[in-house]
Amino acid sequence: MDESFTIPSLPQSMRLTCEAVRQIMQVRKRGEKPLAMVHTYGCQQNAADGERMKGMLREMGFSFTDSPVFERGDESPDQQIPEGLPIVRESDSRAFVTVMYGCNNFCSYCIVPYVRGRERSREPDRIVEECRELIAQGYKEITLLGQNVNSYGKTLSQPISFSELLRRIDAIDGDYRLRFMTSHPKDATHELMDTMAGSRHIAHHLHLPFQSGNDRILREMNRHYDREKYLSLVRYAKEKMPDLSLTSDVIVGFPGETYEEFCDTLSLIREVGFT
Repeated sequence: MDESFTIPSLPQSMRLTCEAVRQIMQVRKRGEKPLAMVHTYGCQQNAADGERMKGMLREMGFSFTDSPVFERGDESPDQQIPEGLPIVRESDSRAFVTVMYGCNNFCSYCIVPYVRGRERSREPDRIVEECRELIAQGYKEITLLGQNVNSYGKTLSQPISFSELLRRIDAIDGDYRLRFMTSHPKDATHELMDTMAGSRHIAHHLHLPFQSGNDRILREMNRHYDREKYLSLVRYAKEKMPDLSLTSDVIVGFPGETYEEFCDTLSLIREVGFT
């Protein structure tokens, strides 16, 4: 083990583990193979973080255990997005590719902007190359991840839309299916639906959380769209893709919600007809 190894600037969930690893390597000099426990919680994006953690730890000579073996480390703010880290994929046919980190939405019930920081997008060339390599390796399904993928590219020095990123990946030849999550209704566009409908590889599945069918509750949640905007997006998506599979997230019993407001949510579910 190179004692001069330094920890790069990483997303918070990765950095907590890596700081603990550094502490372990400083105290374990008995020739034993160190153990690491990697288990990420929360949204699906954390699964991709966990794969990168395992890849880096394996490169450092670690074995894995299901029992906690360390305490949390530094929790300073994120500085940059690391690239080129080794990854241990959990599957040889399905892969997760993170396109961005963080969130700027500050929904009133959500802690993500505080623990994952502000939105930061990876460079499109890096993402396209990672997908190209996965396709060449025989992966059949690639899921692009971000807390709000529809905000992808806004923070880049040369901004591009998420739809444009999808088109660049879809242009790669091969036998594969492309998915993404999660979309936010306030940033979902007709361009996104058009891109999905006209693609060769993008699955006709859209996960579009609505959270509530009542406008007052949506304002209290700080969601920045209303019931009609959500339904309008759904109508357009189904018009472009009659075979669309539509899934969502919903919160019931939000603080202050009345029975009548809950009924608005129920009626939206019935009107949309989710998969």
